[in-house]
Amino acid sequence: MKLCRLFSASLIAAAALAASSSFAFTGWHARAQDKEKNKTKTPDARVAPEARGEQSDWSIAMPMPVIAPVVIPDFNIEVPDIHVEAPDININMGGYWFDDGDMDGGQRTEREELRQTYHLSPGARVELSNINGSIDVDTIDGNAAELRITSYSRDPNPRKLAVEQTASSLAVRGEARRRKGDRDNMNFDDTSYRVALKLPRRVELTVVGASGDVRVGELDGSIRLTNVSGSVGVAQAAGSAEVSQVSGSVTLQMAKLGAGGVRVGGVSGKVSLRFMDDVNADLQTTGIKGKVYVELANVSVQGEMNRADFRARIGTGGVPINISDVTGSVRLARGRTVAEMLGALKTSERGLTRMETARDLTLHVGNRQVRQAFVEALGGEQNGTVKMTAARALAPYVAEPEVREAFMKSIETESGNGIVRMTAVRAIGRQYAADKSVRDTLLRILAAEQNDLVRLNIVGAIGKYADEANVQRALGEALKNDRSDIVRMRAASALAKRADNAEVYELLLNAARNDKKVIVRANALGGLRSRIKERPELRELFVGYLEHESAVMQYKALQGLVDLGDPALKTRLVEKAKELIGVQTRRGWGNQMLLDTLLLLRRLDAQEADRVLEQLGSERMKSY
Repeated sequence: MKLCRLFSASLIAAAALAASSSFAFTGWHARAQDKEKNKTKTPDARVAPEARGEQSDWSIAMPMPVIAPVVIPDFNIEVPDIHVEAPDININMGGYWFDDGDMDGGQRTEREELRQTYHLSPGARVELSNINGSIDVDTIDGNAAELRITSYSRDPNPRKLAVEQTASSLAVRGEARRRKGDRDNMNFDDTSYRVALKLPRRVELTVVGASGDVRVGELDGSIRLTNVSGSVGVAQAAGSAEVSQVSGSVTLQMAKLGAGGVRVGGVSGKVSLRFMDDVNADLQTTGIKGKVYVELANVSVQGEMNRADFRARIGTGGVPINISDVTGSVRLARGRTVAEMLGALKTSERGLTRMETARDLTLHVGNRQVRQAFVEALGGEQNGTVKMTAARALAPYVAEPEVREAFMKSIETESGNGIVRMTAVRAIGRQYAADKSVRDTLLRILAAEQNDLVRLNIVGAIGKYADEANVQRALGEALKNDRSDIVRMRAASALAKRADNAEVYELLLNAARNDKKVIVRANALGGLRSRIKERPELRELFVGYLEHESAVMQYKALQGLVDLGDPALKTRLVEKAKELIGVQTRRGWGNQMLLDTLLLLRRLDAQEADRVLEQLGSERMKSY
């Protein structure tokens, strides 16, 4: 009971601080979120160049004669793990303009938290840990390291990553995850990050904990990557590599194997290992759920061949290559240089080859030649998957004139590939929406655009300029007539800041009353909240939604009525707040709406809020 009181007291203190300064609770962010991804995959296929006998569910390709007798299963060339990931679209329900999880209409603000250059000596150790977001690492000549951290949060004062640097080390650390049983195991802070690093080639890189994709360029050092909620891609490492506990695919290319070898384990996806140098290693696989492909020279199987567990000597053997607990297929093959890949991208007549090559080149996008090839692909490539891959890889480089020009051409002339145009709109909008000529172009396209996601991203790009008459008209038209629910929802959120305008007020009022989708009505209702004290008709509207079947509508109504401050409604609002807290607690403790409702209850009745917090603390402790 003493622990419960301590736990509850910490919550009460956090709630009081949050109420006064919009501070979000810390603690209790128990696991990294996996991003939902839209993937376009080509079907599995096998190509048998020559006759060979069928064996087990794995195969060894023999480019050169083996040095010891080996039974050769069928030669399988699996269609590569090619997928196209639509950029993160956070639609009030993941990245740039929209919020995930709560469907409450709140928007996370993008802020550049840090842009700094550091000096690192050759062989320096670089560590990133507990990063709630994605990590991009490129390499540059010289000894300078360039770090850029971008944060995304509702909170005006979001959590910051800690940065520590010496001549021989650089560390970027987020807050450690709370463990089960911690007394203050609650974290309502929704801050996420994008960490972009440019490093000297000769460094040792460690990543421990990332809730997003991790991409690493061409390092001349060893790497260790673990606990990644996303995919991992490493253009080049040297010496040794350890990759473990990854919830996506793993692509790793080794320039040279050191004594430490390669260890890969606990991967919920496919694993592709490529080697630029001759390989002399002892391979062991255990717990592989998919097929194993060894497409290297001089391979001899040792012992019994088994689908999930076997040992083989590659070349003369020596360093270990251990791969374990992989749910997808595993492939070991020769790597390709950037020059070889650029040649294949331009000259191969097989679309499948160009698709695989484009995917592999994304790991080298820090190379200017690769970016130029992707710019050319946007303009002339006929394969839609290649164009989508190029667009996604180029998005972070939109400040470069040739990339911006290619994206603007894609926005205005590309008609058949909505993903390419959506990516271009998003990148241009983030970087150049303040440019009136860009806004005018986006507005012109919006009026005739047929692709829902392109319109969604245009509305997101122009939304912060709702004070302008032409933008306001376009947003109003979208709110009234757009066929897409998410576009209308985003338009309602963008117009909320102009609820003081009579025309906008009527648009929001009509949407709050009549739109066919709850989420649109909820966003419109949230926009009307600022007018509730001066518009008598809003009291009835908000009171009516207190008993709506949707918890989101009830929450929006509660927000507005707490702002209204009518003493006659206090008892009813206290009970509604407690009811919503109960609903959100059952859904999950890491819910922003739960925090916000607790703060609303504190505004209504501080003593009752303390009692509810005490009860929540006791229930939380009982669950351990």
